[in-house]
Amino acid sequence: MKTFLALLLAFAIGLGGGLVYAWAINPVSYTDTSPASLRDDFRADYLTLIAVAYDAGGDLPRARARLAQFAYAEPGPILAALAQQRLGQGWPESQ
Repeated sequence: MKTFLALLLAFAIGLGGGLVYAWAINPVSYTDTSPASLRDDFRADYLTLIAVAYDAGGDLPRARARLAQFAYAEPGPILAALAQQRLGQGWPESQ
């Protein structure tokens, strides 16, 4: 029983120390991170959100500014392919 409690205490101290280090002493700081650096699935979600925001508000200059962060020469075919992919996966047309 003493060994189990010692092991549990050591685990708790290690976990607590790791959390303090990660959150207080040396937290991750993201600087100048663009959406283009996202993972492929998150990039697709971001592009979908841009399209949904444009559909809801109709603000074309803002949508173009958001798409410019990805540096696509022509974002139209990419968005069309993404829309077809999402529809094929069973997403509703409103998204």
